[in-house]
Amino acid sequence: MTQNYLFWDHDIARDVYLPFHFVPGDSRSVAARRSDKRVHELAVSQDSDNARSLLIEALRSGNLYRIGIALHAYADTWAHQNFTGTTDDFNAFGPNEPAPSMQFASSVLPAVGHLQAGRIPDLPQAIWEDPRLEAPYRTISNSARFLEAARMIYRFLSTSRRASFEDESFVLAPLEELWKKRRASRNDELAIASDYVIYFDVPAYDPDKWFMAMGAKEFSTSEMLKAVSTRGLRTSGAAPRTERP
Repeated sequence: MTQNYLFWDHDIARDVYLPFHFVPGDSRSVAARRSDKRVHELAVSQDSDNARSLLIEALRSGNLYRIGIALHAYADTWAHQNFTGTTDDFNAFGPNEPAPSMQFASSVLPAVGHLQAGRIPDLPQAIWEDPRLEAPYRTISNSARFLEAARMIYRFLSTSRRASFEDESFVLAPLEELWKKRRASRNDELAIASDYVIYFDVPAYDPDKWFMAMGAKEFSTSEMLKAVSTRGLRTSGAAPRTERP
C-alpha cells in the first residue's frame, strides 16, 4: 500500500493524497455507478482528463522523475476510482454492507481514502465487492482494471517515443498471467515480486543507486532512515554521510 494513514491531516490530503494518489476525475461518471448517485467533485475516475494532462505534461518535460510520479498518479486512477483523497463518508463502507473480512475495518476506521477497504484496491489479484456501487459494477476484478491501466500506460510511453504500440499484447500477456490467472494469498507478496523480477529480467534493486547518481560519494540508506522523523531530520542522532563532488 502506498499510503500511510498514520499521519493524516488536511495538509497531507491537499499536498500528498489529492495530487499524487487520488487525482480528482469525472465526478458524474463516478456518481452514475453509485447506489446513492452522489456526486463528489474530488472523486477519482479511471483515465480522467486531469490525470492524463499531468502525464502528458510530464512526458513532454522529459524529466524521468516527473514522469515516474505522473505515471503513479495516473495508474492510481484505476486502483482508487470511486474514492476521494479526503476524510469523507463518500468513502465509507457501511457496517452491514461489506464482506465479513471488512466489517471490522469499516466499523472502527475513518473513511479516509480506501482505508476501510484495506489494501484490497491495490492488490492486482484481488476480486472484491464494493457495496457503494450498483449491482452491475459491484463485483470488481483488479486484474481487469490494472491490465487496462497497463495498456494505456504502454500506449502513452510508446507515443511519447514516437514508437508503435502494436506489440502491446506481448507486454500485457505476461502481466495477465501474473495477475489474472494466479490467485495469490495475502502472504505471497515476495513470490509475486520474484515472478516480476524473473519474467521481466528486472535489475537488482539498489536503494543507494539514486543518491549515488546524484553525486554522493558515500551514502548510507539505513543511517538516513534513522535520522528522518515526521518533522524532517533530527537535530541529534545519526545522520547520513554524504560528500559533494
